[in-house]
Amino acid sequence: MTQRRYQYIAYRLFSNTAFFVPILVLHIESKTGSPTLAFALIGIYGVSVFATEIPTGLIADSFGLRSALVVGSLLSAIAACLLGTATSFGALAIGQIALATALSLQSGADSAYLFALFPDNKLYESLEGSSTSAKYVGLFISSVAGSVLYVLDPRLPFVLSALASLLAVACLVKLPVANSLERIDKGHFKVTFRQATAQLQSSHSLLLLLFFAALSLAALSSIYWSYQFYLESIGVRPELFGTIFAMAFLASSVGAAVAKKVNQTFGYRKTFAALGILIGTVAVLMGFVRSGFGAFFPIITQSISGYMSPTLRILIQQESQPRTRATLLSLESMLHRIFMSGTVFGMGYLIREYNLFAMMMGLGLGFLLILPAFALVVLKE
Repeated sequence: MTQRRYQYIAYRLFSNTAFFVPILVLHIESKTGSPTLAFALIGIYGVSVFATEIPTGLIADSFGLRSALVVGSLLSAIAACLLGTATSFGALAIGQIALATALSLQSGADSAYLFALFPDNKLYESLEGSSTSAKYVGLFISSVAGSVLYVLDPRLPFVLSALASLLAVACLVKLPVANSLERIDKGHFKVTFRQATAQLQSSHSLLLLLFFAALSLAALSSIYWSYQFYLESIGVRPELFGTIFAMAFLASSVGAAVAKKVNQTFGYRKTFAALGILIGTVAVLMGFVRSGFGAFFPIITQSISGYMSPTLRILIQQESQPRTRATLLSLESMLHRIFMSGTVFGMGYLIREYNLFAMMMGLGLGFLLILPAFALVVLKE
């Protein structure tokens, strides 16, 4: 049992060790020669994640969750190689689509597989926080080393990312095929709209929260893609980007690790309400701050994102009906991708081209101030 825990956590660590993360936007811009095309490629990534969500669910339904995770990790390795060697817009687009498909194969399936391996709720909640923390540790390592590796050789971050994905596969093949629950929990392909509506009638409150939480995470994601340009605009030296992003992902890891304890101490309603206010405040400040103090904003927002991710999955897994859990997992992921694909290109392009920080940051995340009201009214303890 203990060995199984460590193997799964190691999988989450290696599957999220992507050394190209801190330099991907700048790498794509250098290959295309245009910030507009760079953000178009990011938009293609967001749309592709959404478009592949249901087909990848079919793979999980037909062959099992572990198989979906293995294929996703292998595809991540292929995507890293494509992005590292591509020189044209078309080749980069294929790499982005491959990377998006790999994410769809693993998103939701990783949590469902964990729940199938460890169906005890208390153990699952603890491991969900630990494995999400491991995810951000992997991103932290990537951010520390990615920029340095890129300077040494632009291909190195992509090659090492591919190797990390192969290590993730090695961890997965040592884990057992979970019980029959694994064919139920992912299950979005076999859930019809009418069935989903009937299943969610008793979960409408959680569904509303998922809607706003997915919108919140998508907004945080869109701002994340613009952080490199934001830091550049406030005078932060490029060589410090890797360090700042490393600190941000470390903060995400801490947020994920303490999620269970925070929820137990303060409850979901108060915690989500407080975080909604904090995110909205940071968003407004990002519209006006032009000093080096702005380098702390990525750290603050990533710590919040780190907390919200495992908490949402824990809330979903509290649903008693497996099919309802499957539907909620699917909807949360799909809502996140829809909102992300719509905001990434527009916000990133305007920030990069017109520098309208006050308007874009204020409007882009200001709506998150609505989240506290919904958390207090809709969410039950």
